Amino acid sequence: MAMVDYPYPTNFVAPLPGYPVDFSCQAFIGLDTSSSDRDILTAMLKSALIFYDYENKTDCNEVFDQDSSIECIIMHIIVML
Repeated sequence: MAMVDYPYPTNFVAPLPGYPVDFSCQAFIGLDTSSSDRDILTAMLKSALIFYDYENKTDCNEVFDQDSSIECIIMHIIVML
């Protein structure tokens, strides 16, 4: 994401908002050392989704399918906690 950290939205690598690095860090606001593992993993998922699925177009049905998105796999892990 850092190599496309422009102040305007782009879509030549993936659809991204302006300043995607700053945007993805917003998921961690409010977390500290006393935050639960679930909260931290949820923030990590939200942060990663800025790059992998910013436009929210990925369906998450079969988490064990070979073609599953990273979002589906991480959500499955979070649910298991």
